[in-house]
Amino acid sequence: MQRINQIIRDRSNATAVTFMYLPTPPATPSVDYKEKCHHYLDLLTELTFDLPPTILVHGIDAVTSTTLCIKV
Repeated sequence: MQRINQIIRDRSNATAVTFMYLPTPPATPSVDYKEKCHHYLDLLTELTFDLPPTILVHGIDAVTSTTLCIKV
């Protein structure tokens, strides 16, 4: 995760906001659900550490877009 974080930081020095696909959270409660949730949050913390403003997005399908339209 640290390497991915470093790549994002290296390539986003002039970025106003970064959108990233949110990894799927742990499945429904199980015996080790609490541990999985803590691990998941630790990974997200490591992934987003020291990044410029970042929005994590989760949806049904992954979408890649390189354009952003802003109406003023």
